[in-house]
Amino acid sequence: RYHTDSYSRITLFRHVNLGSYGKSGFKAHNAFSNAAPDDVVVFSQLVSSYLASTDFRALADSTQRLYRIHLKTVVRAFGTKLVTDVTRRVLLEYRDKIGHKPVNANVRFRIIRTMFNWGLQREMVAGNPLALLKSLPVKSPGYQPWTPADVATWREQSKGGARMAFFLALHTGARRGDVLAMTGKNIKDGVLTFTQGKTGGVVSLPLHPEIISELGDTIPEGHLVHRRDGNGYTVDGFAMIFERECKRLKTWGRTPLHGLRKLMACSLAEAGCSTHEIASVTGHSDLAMVQLYTKAAGQKKMAVTALGRLHPSE
Repeated sequence: RYHTDSYSRITLFRHVNLGSYGKSGFKAHNAFSNAAPDDVVVFSQLVSSYLASTDFRALADSTQRLYRIHLKTVVRAFGTKLVTDVTRRVLLEYRDKIGHKPVNANVRFRIIRTMFNWGLQREMVAGNPLALLKSLPVKSPGYQPWTPADVATWREQSKGGARMAFFLALHTGARRGDVLAMTGKNIKDGVLTFTQGKTGGVVSLPLHPEIISELGDTIPEGHLVHRRDGNGYTVDGFAMIFERECKRLKTWGRTPLHGLRKLMACSLAEAGCSTHEIASVTGHSDLAMVQLYTKAAGQKKMAVTALGRLHPSE
């Protein structure tokens, strides 16, 4: 099982850097690049090699950040183990420990499964211990669309960069990362065109009058959502000012920016737009997700019609 003529387990662990984290992720190590699948491959080596791969670098920046956060946590649990020791049973025992947060656990295990699939293609592992594993059931409905009352509160009382982000998300349905990346160069002849960071798809939308009003007479060349010095926000920096504004307006806990994306999709569905029409606005690449909105809107309309027939005089 081990190349005992070349390495002892102690020597093996000594040769693998288990703590290299940074902005670019883990450092890659090729000490065992000629090893057969599963032979003397330490779990942390699999992680570091994946994070240095072209497959990983091809992911959107926001997705890369998410993967690094989760894999850094996983390395703390399994970093010094051989990949052969990180079995399905071991991983399921680990999931039992974090299963009280099923959404987070499902995301983490999806990332681990993706990494093992990558390792399988590179012949670093002989199989994927998470193949065909079902996700944990989730009771949470996920992000909820903003209520009309909360939209009115933000429309009337919000301030600063959070206000501009609110109007852009409200009238484009864009994700937070795309909203923060928008600049004046994305606007031409009254049309806002931007490339989605997550999917790479290009979306073009007519500027809503409220966005035009908020931008004022002169559209900035730089970021549309910006600090007082004109520079754009980092993801973490924006999260701080948006949370601060939510708390000031007493909407914290029910008005994540992504809720405006869901509000856009639901509003389009309730207006009778088709799945493809909704996707043309939101940029969804997965039509199954859009169908959830149209299904809910269709049920609502049918319920109104059905009850109207039951009580025609009311």
